[in-house]
Amino acid sequence: SLRRHGTTLRRHRSGVAARYILDEGAVSLALRCYGDSQPTNRKPFWRLETSQAPTGEERSGPHRHPIDIAAGGGDPLGVYATGCRDGIVRVMDASTHELRHSLEGHANAVTSLSWVPPAAGSGGAPWLVSGSWDGTARVWRIPPAAAAASPSDAGAFCMGTIGGHENTVSVAGLPAGADGSRRVVTTSAGVASGGGITGHAVRVWRLTECPDGTSVKHELSNKVSDDHDGPIRDVAYDP
Repeated sequence: SLRRHGTTLRRHRSGVAARYILDEGAVSLALRCYGDSQPTNRKPFWRLETSQAPTGEERSGPHRHPIDIAAGGGDPLGVYATGCRDGIVRVMDASTHELRHSLEGHANAVTSLSWVPPAAGSGGAPWLVSGSWDGTARVWRIPPAAAAASPSDAGAFCMGTIGGHENTVSVAGLPAGADGSRRVVTTSAGVASGGGITGHAVRVWRLTECPDGTSVKHELSNKVSDDHDGPIRDVAYDP
């Protein structure tokens, strides 16, 4: 169940896997994808709970698997993003909740999403960063919702891949550095070794946009390894 303004919402058929907060009245948008009990007749759908549909609204597609995470924060672009076990990041219109972009590239489930803010006063738009079971983080440029003609619009693309992580990756955007470069933190779950988990690490990256605007260069600025007692499953920035 999910609580909204002191009210418990119980329309989901199983655990709530993801949610994010709309700016409009701070209304929770709960997302979950299900399938029919019959394996031969699986029809995924998801539930939308907003101020317009406070008791919940079921919608078919576009998700084919349970939604693991959702990320708000793309409000200047008029979009939000969802991550799915099929390895696809889907960018949704924040007003209509229709699919704008399907971002493919991860080789396994998407486990984390965050927005990377631009330097204050730069006039830039936030970038989307995704983490996955495949041990990588990807940085995506997303156009404003009003500029997207269709889900196949080439305006959304991967600007770079940050590899070398130990298993599952979680991500969080950080405020821009003093030099104006964008920053992101990634964590890894580590690998099983000798009956325990080792290699879990926290990394802070400096992202620099290339002159052509189509790619980013990532530079490791800090790393802490094995400082936790177990796998790092999530990370967030607390201002």
